[in-house]
Parts: sequence; structure tokens; C-alpha cells
Amino acid sequence: MILKFMLFILLNNQSCFADSSNAKACEIVVKNLTIVKNYLDKKDIDSSGRRVGAISFLEKLTSIQSESDGNLFGKFKPTYSDYDKWAYWYALNSKYLSLDEASGTILIYKKVEFPKW
Repeated sequence: MILKFMLFILLNNQSCFADSSNAKACEIVVKNLTIVKNYLDKKDIDSSGRRVGAISFLEKLTSIQSESDGNLFGKFKPTYSDYDKWAYWYALNSKYLSLDEASGTILIYKKVEFPKW
């Protein structure tokens, strides 16, 4: 299933580069998805600081909460289900993302409704 989402993201990524603002926003999201994916595939186990940041970023951007338990420092152990949901959200919304360079915030111009899990 994860392989299907990765293929879907790669195919949809072509629409992600409509302008440089969109390309930069997509690059940031993909970077955070990659951090989670590398942890899940055991390619980068010792990246807890980046992983907590990526989980927090993806939760805020997508409004999809991780199934991972957390503490004062954040959530450390994302699940494959978390990754699938975030990757699917990205595939649906990538063309609507833009980076506001002044504030460093990713803006969503049109949000595609995400099915309830």
C-alpha cells in the first residue's frame, strides 16, 4: 500500500511545480514525509529531533493526528498508517500549496476534503 502512495505522489508531483512558491512548499512537505518514511523503513532510526518536528509539521498542515503516543517533547513513533494518511493528503493537495516566503508558512489555497479514517 505504501508503494502505491509513493507512486501516486511521484506521478502527482508533476503538478506541484506550477511556480517556485509551490515547488518550495512541496519540497518542504516531501522532506518531512521522507523523514517519517526513513524512520519507518529503519533507514534513519537515530533522528528523533527531526522526526518529532516532522510529525508536528505534518499534523498541523494536514489536520491529521498521528497515532503515536507523545509526551512533553512531542510524538516519537509515527506509524505506517500515519504515513499513508499524510502521503494521501499530500497527493490530493500538493497543487494547492504555496510558500509565503515572508513568514515561512505554507498556505493552502484550496483544501480537498479528506475522507474520515
